[in-house]
Amino acid sequence: MTGLNSALTMTHESEPSDASERRLARRHTTVFQVAKLCTGRSEELCILRDISDTGLRAEVYCGVAPGEEVVLEMRTGHRIEGSVVWARDGSIGVHFAAPISVPDVLAHCSFDDRLGRMRPPRIDVTMPGLVLAGKQLIDVAILNISQAGLKVASPEPLLVMSDVTVRLQGIGQRGAKVRWFREGQCGLHLLQPLTYAEFARWRVECLAEAK
Repeated sequence: MTGLNSALTMTHESEPSDASERRLARRHTTVFQVAKLCTGRSEELCILRDISDTGLRAEVYCGVAPGEEVVLEMRTGHRIEGSVVWARDGSIGVHFAAPISVPDVLAHCSFDDRLGRMRPPRIDVTMPGLVLAGKQLIDVAILNISQAGLKVASPEPLLVMSDVTVRLQGIGQRGAKVRWFREGQCGLHLLQPLTYAEFARWRVECLAEAK
C-alpha cells in the first residue's frame, strides 16, 4: 500500500528517490477531470486529480470512509472498481480491484447517440422541479442531472429544440434547450452549465436535507 500512496501523492516538483519510485512516477498521470463516484449509498460527482494503473486520488464533497467499496465511472464511459484506502481533507485515495491501462481509460470516448458527443457524468436523482415553456409552468420530476443538463419526466409534451426555463430548489433558475422528448421524458441542455463548485454545494445541501 506504500507504493500506491507514493504514486498518488507525488507531484511533478518532487523527484523520486529510487528506481521503483521513478517507475511509479512514470505511470502516474495528473488530471483534472470530473467523474461519477458510486458508493453503496448514492451516486455523486468527484474530480480526479491523479491516476496510475493501480489507483487514483480524487476530490470529493461527500463522506467516504477507508475500506469502502466504490465504482468510478469515467467521462469516457469506463467503470473502475476499487476500494478507498485513505480519506482526508476532502480527498480520497482509491486502490483499483485490478490494474488498468491509463491511456485507454482517458482516451477512449463514450458518445451519446442523440447528441453525437461525449456525455458528462450524471447522477440519478428523484426530486421535483418546474419547467417554464412559453407561458406554461409545468411540474416535472428530475430523473438525473449533470453539470450540463437534466433528464426530466413531464406530464406535458415539450417541443424539441425549444428554449425553456428550468427551476430546481437549491440551484435556482436556468435557461435550457429541449434536446429530445419521448414517452413522457425529455432531455434538457443547460444554456449555462453548472460549475463543479456550484454542483458540489448543491449536492452537499441535498445530502444534508436527506439526513
